[in-house]
Amino acid sequence: MITGASSKLFNAGVLLKSATALERLAKIDTVVFDKTGTLSTGRFQANFPKGFSKEDRSILLGVAVMSHHPYAKAIVDALAEMAPSLKPPLMPFEDVKEIPSKGMQAVLSGDVVKLGRPEWVNPNLTIPSDFSGIAFCIGSGKTWMFPMGEELRPGMKAMMARLDEKDYERALLTGDHADPAQILADDLGFEHIHSHMTPLGKTEYLSALEAKGHQVMMVGDGLNDAAAMSGDRLSLAPASAMDAARASADIVLLGGRLNILPDVLALSKQARLRMIQNFGLAALYNIITIPLAFMGFATPLMAALAMSLSSITVTLNAFRLPSIKTADEGGSVAAKIEGQNP
Repeated sequence: MITGASSKLFNAGVLLKSATALERLAKIDTVVFDKTGTLSTGRFQANFPKGFSKEDRSILLGVAVMSHHPYAKAIVDALAEMAPSLKPPLMPFEDVKEIPSKGMQAVLSGDVVKLGRPEWVNPNLTIPSDFSGIAFCIGSGKTWMFPMGEELRPGMKAMMARLDEKDYERALLTGDHADPAQILADDLGFEHIHSHMTPLGKTEYLSALEAKGHQVMMVGDGLNDAAAMSGDRLSLAPASAMDAARASADIVLLGGRLNILPDVLALSKQARLRMIQNFGLAALYNIITIPLAFMGFATPLMAALAMSLSSITVTLNAFRLPSIKTADEGGSVAAKIEGQNP
């Protein structure tokens, strides 16, 4: 049964990395989502302020290309569009490090260069409440702020509606400011929204849910999510996620289609139901055939035929699991399951 369900999921672009992932997936009642790069495409449009010099652009590009964060990638894309001839410079950066939930930091000619969360780049900076973006500073110079426009993944609203239909609890965790987080949360119908979340904060939030008896799945893609996705907790990451997130995840979406999640949950529940049915069929076989064998009514040939029939019945029951349709095929395994009899 597990092999059959795993095969159907893999054919749909869903890789189960854990041997117990399918069984735990069927028990999930709460799905917790990261925002940037998970519910969004990870693609942003960076808006450059006026007065940004060519030298500053060169330094900014040198730092941004070393980061895996979607905001940094948007900076690189924007610079490539603004100045196609500008290439990542071979600058003598020292002590380069990417700090989770904060940003990139390096030293250039004795000046500390920072690219990341505005309040981390410059603690004295006045940040508008509705600002969503990144900041950049060289030493004690001016702090530049780059607002970002965010793009949702296709099908997210429909996916959330399907999760609501099945009474799954949903929560949104993000390191962003409250206002941009609230805008996306309102768009997707989240009631539980938590902004300014650090990696430790995400882990503590999930642990608190589990302490209340919830069966939680974490869906994330970034370095900030890796800690929350590790351990015994069920976790899922798209193929576009960072290496740390994919390594921590129990399930990886090879095709990157997050809107397949309701189908995956439905298939796991159906697989669990088939497992229970198969255990019942096997128990029924033993209840009937073992007494007959003891009483001498079953010949070796009859016992062999009965054993084969039991195995075939269990196998055929496993084959009743529907396949998850791909995006171009249309349809939904959840809809197919609802139309089936147990």
